[in-house]
Amino acid sequence: TGAASCLPPCPPLRQTAGRGPHRSNVPPGRSRCPSRATPGEPCSRPSRCYHATAMSMLIDIGYGLAAAGYLPVLCFDRLARGKRRSGRAQRFGRVPARAGTKPCIWIHAVSVGEMNAIRLLVHRLAERNPHADLVLSATTETGLARGRQIHPERIIFRFPLDFSWVIARTLRRIRPDLIVLTELEVWYNLVTMASRRGIAVAVVNGRFSGTSRRRFGWIRPIARRMFSCLAWVGAQ
Repeated sequence: TGAASCLPPCPPLRQTAGRGPHRSNVPPGRSRCPSRATPGEPCSRPSRCYHATAMSMLIDIGYGLAAAGYLPVLCFDRLARGKRRSGRAQRFGRVPARAGTKPCIWIHAVSVGEMNAIRLLVHRLAERNPHADLVLSATTETGLARGRQIHPERIIFRFPLDFSWVIARTLRRIRPDLIVLTELEVWYNLVTMASRRGIAVAVVNGRFSGTSRRRFGWIRPIARRMFSCLAWVGAQ
């Protein structure tokens, strides 16, 4: 598949004795300041940390305004059409808490097509990292159902909303060492907060068209910061 062809030759994840799985020297649950060389060391550029926090707050406000505008649509679907959406708690970060101290790879696919496309990718990553947990997420209900059908042995959950507090809760419960996103499913708080925690974020089977470029041009400073935090990109 296209996703499998974009698989990077990354080394296997390792388990650090006594502290659980981590690629970096960041203790579990701690956030890595981009201006701090080692944990516990005073931040050399605190303004950068404040800027990152302020940007996340602005993003959250934007999401909140968008959600308020979309709320009538949800109410209409619920009352007029009787449409019920499952996994609401997971959308707010109440995903299954991962047990144990194994390394973890979190792979996200939007819907059915992406879930089918990453099937070989999941298999290859499991082969290369037999000691690691692989967890999957999907945005749509059909993608979630498909994921549970072809990967019944794995943790699969609804992709969380990109509010900073939701992403923080999700990262605490999943504790990933690597996050793999499909196509252009790149979200600001997820990518930047994972990067600050020393979690590598990769994009597979990505597509960046002229339309995508113009769209991100409207939010160029945000897009630049977000894409600069990606560790690896396989895109057309």
